Amino acid sequence: MPRAIRDPAPVMALVLARVRAGETVAQACGGDGLASPHTVKGWTRRYGGFREELSAAVRQGAWRRVFAYDEAKAAAFLARVRAGARVVDVVGAPGMPSRRTFEHWRLLEPAFAEAMAAIRARRDHTLAARGRAQRRAYDPALGDRIYCEVWKGAPLSAVLAADPELPCTQTLRRWRREQPAFDAMLRRVMAAWRGKRRAGRRLTPGLRRRLLDHILCGGSFNSFCKLGATPAPGTLTRWVATRPDFAAEVARACVDREDWYMEQILEIGETAAAAGLSRREIQRRTAPLSRQLTRLKNRPGRRRARGGDARTA
Repeated sequence: MPRAIRDPAPVMALVLARVRAGETVAQACGGDGLASPHTVKGWTRRYGGFREELSAAVRQGAWRRVFAYDEAKAAAFLARVRAGARVVDVVGAPGMPSRRTFEHWRLLEPAFAEAMAAIRARRDHTLAARGRAQRRAYDPALGDRIYCEVWKGAPLSAVLAADPELPCTQTLRRWRREQPAFDAMLRRVMAAWRGKRRAGRRLTPGLRRRLLDHILCGGSFNSFCKLGATPAPGTLTRWVATRPDFAAEVARACVDREDWYMEQILEIGETAAAAGLSRREIQRRTAPLSRQLTRLKNRPGRRRARGGDARTA
């Protein structure tokens, strides 16, 4: 049981000072010799002057928590930015100032504003140096590295972004203009990869067989498209709407898929019943398959069929 405070005035003054310094009321009430938050709340009801002073102190403390200049936090922030981190990535990170705090410091704290100006000046100088470096001559070794990565299937833009030693897009364009053989190599390999990707958008017999087998094993259009080297779900849906033979095959596969799920559910139920499990436990074990079966009831082409624009697939 907390002890009674005979003379609350000194304790009130200490609580107010700590709240003005940036602590919350609960934090300011901690420590020996101070009142509990319940006692402080009672004082606000009993003493009107203390209530007004505490309200003002809370507002002042809230301002200090957001905008007061913290030298240690500012030093840590500047160290990370000087090391190469972007300001937008550091602001708001754990232990770093928020966007509002950063803008306040940048506008009203001379030391912090001067440090940020120096960082920006160094960054501008670096960017200017990079601009001059864009005129560097063609490097056969770098050209071979670019070609090898593109040959593996990586997009050209991703290759340049992943390796800082490689040239920027503008420099690479100049290299391709100045080196026709290098440009022809890149064109051939990129054209080959475009052909492979376009092949995945054609309804070949192999693709049709893979899709139907996937549906028969419990899959869907969305899960099939995540396997790689496959068309987008929208492409498959368009084929269902425009190719009656393909739509009929998908519809039959969907029926067989529902039968497969029902067989799995019945098998689990029979096994659980033979083991003496309760009805509730059987329902719990079959619930995932039942939910998936319900989702798969929405077959490809069903939405269009409801509007009378296509058949049910």
